[in-house]
Amino acid sequence: METKSSTFKSIFPVGIILAIIMTLYSSILLVMGVHEGPLSWVSWVILICGIFYGTKRYRDGECKGYISYGTALKSSILIVLIAAVFLSLFILIYSSVEPSFQQTILDNTRQKMEEKGGMSDEQIEMSLKYTKMFTTPVMMGIWTLVMYMLFGLILSLIIAAIVKKDNPNPFAEIVNQTV
Repeated sequence: METKSSTFKSIFPVGIILAIIMTLYSSILLVMGVHEGPLSWVSWVILICGIFYGTKRYRDGECKGYISYGTALKSSILIVLIAAVFLSLFILIYSSVEPSFQQTILDNTRQKMEEKGGMSDEQIEMSLKYTKMFTTPVMMGIWTLVMYMLFGLILSLIIAAIVKKDNPNPFAEIVNQTV
C-alpha cells in the first residue's frame, strides 16, 4: 500500500515536468500574441497527455500494474494541482512584469464587443470596468488556478476511469508478505 508521501514523491516530478512544458508553451503563445484560437487549445492537449502519462506511469511503476479508480483519481488530481499552481504563478509573475498584457486583454475584449454589436459605448465601458477588475495580476493568477483545477478535475475523472486497472487477485500481495 502506498503512503501519501510516496505517492507525492512519485507524482511530483511528472507534475513539475508538465508545469514546465505548459509554462514554456504559454510563454511562446504570449510572445506570439496568441491568446485565443486553436493554438491556445493545444495547452489542454498537453494537460491531458501529462495527466494520462503521469497516472499510467504511477500505475505501472509504484502500483505494480494495478490501480483503483480512487487512487488513479487522486494521482491525476495531484498532477493537475502541481501544474496548475506553477502555471498560475507564472501568469501572476508575467502579468506583473508585463503591464501591456492587461491592456491587450482589454483591447481584445473591447474589439469583440464592438464587433458583436448591440451594446452602447456606455455599456462597453461598464463591461470593461469589470473586466479590468478581473485582469489584475493576482486575479489572473487565481482564475488560472481555478480554471485549471476545475477542468483538470473533469479530465482526471475521465482519465482515472481509463487508466484504472483492478488487480484480479487483490489478496496475493498480502499473502506473499505474510509468508
